[in-house]
Amino acid sequence: MPSRYTLSAAALIVFGIGVVGYLIISMVQQAPKDERNPFEGITRPRMYAETPTEGEASAHLVLYEFGDFFCAACKATQPVIEQIYASHGDVIVHAWKDFPFVSNNSRRAATAARCAGEQGTFWEYHDWLFDHQSDLGTISYEQGALDIGISTDAFSTCLASGKMEQYIERDFLEGQALGVDITPSFVIGDYAFAGPVTFETLDQIIRQQASK
Repeated sequence: MPSRYTLSAAALIVFGIGVVGYLIISMVQQAPKDERNPFEGITRPRMYAETPTEGEASAHLVLYEFGDFFCAACKATQPVIEQIYASHGDVIVHAWKDFPFVSNNSRRAATAARCAGEQGTFWEYHDWLFDHQSDLGTISYEQGALDIGISTDAFSTCLASGKMEQYIERDFLEGQALGVDITPSFVIGDYAFAGPVTFETLDQIIRQQASK
């Protein structure tokens, strides 16, 4: 999948308390801060019953991805995540954390993915959103439901209810408390890194964390 930006630099960062990793800076966008945050003092992402995940239950590492479906860097990074998951699916669980801020419609897209997840197809819809990222201003989210073969009635009812907003906002505030302000951002074990990442770099981090 072609990238829409050019990787420009890499730097070591710290976010949260004791969470250290690699920051790769490119054409990413930064989120505004919200000072009213109930997650003050949090040092690691949290796994919730509503957190979309893929992976074996026996896997002992969680790769948390804070992302936005309108983020070009997030889209460009997905092939790397897919390659990593194919290589380390027995070791890692991939967990999606909503961090919607790039577009006025970012939360709507996040809601749509969550509503698809209600029918057990979060990751299929996740892929559909990234595949149609350039068309999201003109194509309907219901079209995505049709394309992946789920009930459009249940999907539309979920979208209209607004019941997924609480989970999206929870992820967003949690991310801000951890210091996330660009997408994509990742946390795995003791490492945090943001922006596009290569397979080789992420593979090395996973191997280091898995050996602990």
